[in-house]
Amino acid sequence: MSRSALCALPALLGLLHMTGCSGDDTPQPDTMLAADMTVAGDMSPAPADMRADMRADMRAGQDMAADMSAEDMSAQDMAPALLEIPPGPWDITKMGPYHVGFTTTTFTYKIAPEMEDRTLDVVFWYPTQVVKMKRAAYFKNLIRRRGPVFLEPEVAGGPSTFPVLIFSHGNGSIAEQSYFQSEHFASHGWVVVAPYHKFNTIEDNPSAINLGSAVQRPQDIRALIDWLEVLPGEELLTGRLDLERIAMSGHSFGGYTTMAIAGATYAVDELVAECERMEVDQRYCEIFDEESMELFRAGFYDERVKVAVPHTPGIDGVFREGVGEISTPTLMMTASRDRSLPNATEGDPMWAKMQGPHARFDLPNGGHFTYSNMCELLGGVEQAATDGCNDTFLDDEIALPLINHYTMAWIHYHLLGESRHEALIKGLERPYAADVVTYEVKPALLED
Repeated sequence: MSRSALCALPALLGLLHMTGCSGDDTPQPDTMLAADMTVAGDMSPAPADMRADMRADMRAGQDMAADMSAEDMSAQDMAPALLEIPPGPWDITKMGPYHVGFTTTTFTYKIAPEMEDRTLDVVFWYPTQVVKMKRAAYFKNLIRRRGPVFLEPEVAGGPSTFPVLIFSHGNGSIAEQSYFQSEHFASHGWVVVAPYHKFNTIEDNPSAINLGSAVQRPQDIRALIDWLEVLPGEELLTGRLDLERIAMSGHSFGGYTTMAIAGATYAVDELVAECERMEVDQRYCEIFDEESMELFRAGFYDERVKVAVPHTPGIDGVFREGVGEISTPTLMMTASRDRSLPNATEGDPMWAKMQGPHARFDLPNGGHFTYSNMCELLGGVEQAATDGCNDTFLDDEIALPLINHYTMAWIHYHLLGESRHEALIKGLERPYAADVVTYEVKPALLED
């Protein structure tokens, strides 16, 4: 992305993970310096009929609220009318039966090693049965939703509590960056919680990678769960969260955060020795300072998160063999044309070291930003276009439902015990062509 593009579009570029308004125009990787990836193989778009089918699914229900505007709704329009929710199970390849509520709040905790107050903005998506209400808008009201996604409606009835999905955004991004996933889960009866990682958002770190966030982000997630366990009475979702059933996902630097929470350990001693010999990227050395070193030695595994789905994770160089320590069932999602975090230096070595009940989902014709709503908003920007958002990449109206399908199937199988997804999760059922999706499993998953 050029400096001029970024400076002209500061409000929307929270969905972009890199490059600031100073310095050169060279695209910077999301987590580490990496060479551009040479792509081989068939780069042809997905078949038109498949694209049309997926587009129809993605837009299902979108016209329901299209004629509403927040400015002209009358009192009669606001009268409560509630959806009837059919009995499950529901088709997870499509939006679920609930409409989606959205709300924001903040919480404060003490962050190590400084033990200073750290206040985070947090956003929630949740199921609602409200039919018509003021529509939600994301990121300071700049990304307005068209479909039945409402601002602070009543939480749905039915179950007394809903399972929780935590989402961690990418470097220099916004918590709402992957709303395709957040809305999908909420429509299926989930509460999705996403913090803004302070000093690593579009507002306070819109440029190069902030590797210092590597020690802060996992603490944010652990503190967030602590806070959810004692959610204050004035919060909209107090008493409605099933904290025995927590899953986690994240994109890019959020994928790293997910891997850390899932149990990846850090190669501290190796890196410290290499730093002293000047044999490693010195930016890594900045994060393993004396104050934070013991935090990395202890790791950030949180057993309260029962299942993980990192999207395009990075910084394998700080984990190394520690990726093999992950025991939380993890579905790693990657993209073969990812230029920011190439498979050759990130996804492939991570997968080779993973040993537990894990699987890998890869989009052969996907890029880094295929795993977000980036392409919808900024597909014409050069950096996004060359890493997932031009017409040589898998169409997002196909890619995003595929990502949702496998993400939700993985989580429902491992967390909710839905055996109907077993064949898909174990790779025995492959509903998509190999040039669209490739899927691998570790032996431990087949033994499960």
